[in-house]
Amino acid sequence: MNTPIPEIPRSAVPTAVAASGWRRLSPRSAAVTTVALAVFAGLPCLVTGTVLALTGTLVAAAIVAGCGVLTVAGVAAVEWLRVAATRYRVTDERVERRVRLFGETHRSIPRDRIRSVDVSADVVARLLGLARVTVGTGQGDGETLCLASVTTAEAAVLRRELLARGVDPAEGREEPNDAITRLDPRWFGYVPFAAWTPALGLGVFGGLYSVLGWFGDDVANGVALWVWAELRGAPALGAVVALGSVLATGVLTGLAVSVERWWGYRLDREGGRTLRMRRGLLTTTSISLEEERLRGVELVATVPARWTGAARVRAVATGLARSGSQDKGDPSQLTPDLPLAEAQRVAAAVLREERSPLAAARWTAHPRAALRRRLSRALLACAVVAVVAAAVSALVAALPDLAWTVVLLALPPALLYAAGLYRRLGHALHGPYLLVRSGWLRHRAVALRRDGVIGWRITRSPLQRTAGLATIGATTAAGKGVYRAPDVDLTEGLGFADAAVPGLLTPFLERG
Repeated sequence: MNTPIPEIPRSAVPTAVAASGWRRLSPRSAAVTTVALAVFAGLPCLVTGTVLALTGTLVAAAIVAGCGVLTVAGVAAVEWLRVAATRYRVTDERVERRVRLFGETHRSIPRDRIRSVDVSADVVARLLGLARVTVGTGQGDGETLCLASVTTAEAAVLRRELLARGVDPAEGREEPNDAITRLDPRWFGYVPFAAWTPALGLGVFGGLYSVLGWFGDDVANGVALWVWAELRGAPALGAVVALGSVLATGVLTGLAVSVERWWGYRLDREGGRTLRMRRGLLTTTSISLEEERLRGVELVATVPARWTGAARVRAVATGLARSGSQDKGDPSQLTPDLPLAEAQRVAAAVLREERSPLAAARWTAHPRAALRRRLSRALLACAVVAVVAAAVSALVAALPDLAWTVVLLALPPALLYAAGLYRRLGHALHGPYLLVRSGWLRHRAVALRRDGVIGWRITRSPLQRTAGLATIGATTAAGKGVYRAPDVDLTEGLGFADAAVPGLLTPFLERG
């Protein structure tokens, strides 16, 4: 005897879905733009006008202050008109947005094509209880619908209802949410070892020099010459102080950026079918990813991160890299830098595996010919540098041994780099996953679902043909599009591709 499926009461459906009429954006969104513009444009004009008035140039002060007021008032008026002209509605079949100002713009997305509903809010919007909702289909910016801005409560209702695919019809309730991981403040300890820390320090000092330039080139150059004169008296101490200042500034700046971006971070599985990442201190961001779009995971680790035993997890998913999310970061990045063991655990949880395939697999090493290719490239690069250095020595008599000095300094690091590149190569098959890894300065290890591979790209340069090697690339509709295993033995690589997706490459193989 079949049990009838109970109906969900109409009163239980939130108003955002139950209402069939057009709804307005929150009028407070215009206030967000007005306040932001008043702070970042109107306030500097007001300060400048006040300074000019105190110096006696009243006409110039009035002009500057008037321009600031007119700019803020004009943009605020346009924003109020935009909010008043925008309507949206959510029906059982579609999500629609209509703007009627001088003309009419209508955008509509079928609900069965919705793949992501991302919510973000900067600090001003949060103070006013507003959020930006971006509805996407995973097909690019042309297939997104943005509602900026709605109330925070309305944004939560829209996100939950538009992604509500975890409802059990027989029970009329949602599946419980599972927490995969959340922020551990100790993870910020990896920030000082990030590869971009020195660049941040240099950027801060460069910005400071530019600010001094506002007061005239003489002021900026005078400060720079004074610093140089102070450090010139003790070159060794000056170099240490300069390097320490750059690194310390980079560390502090990196910590500030990381805390703002990753504070409150957590990764959950909602409704049994959607991954949701939330993070942000001043600007909060919520990114959703349907597991139907997930084709694998990728572990990324730079050299400093590997020295400290850290890595980050990225999703290999369809449409994610071209998502319409307003987040400025990489939408495929699921975690910050975290301990490698935790990264492997998160990767396993995302893939619904007991153990990460990247940790459990038995990697196949690439042939020695791949090592010889990398060593040859290192020697060739050193030879080119030596020729350039010899040419400089011939032109500058004061540098007779420059070529030998350059070779002795460059050759050991180049050979170590080549050997490191070779050691990081590998490929394997583990259950339903195809695994490839490569890179030394930025090491990447990818676990790609074999049923997500839609083709193979096999390339051979003349030197690879001489050495019996080939680059085997698995093409997929997700992530980077092609994931390569460079410099594998041709016969072994073709067998690897044929075993990974049986039947896809078989018609093109010639059996010996």
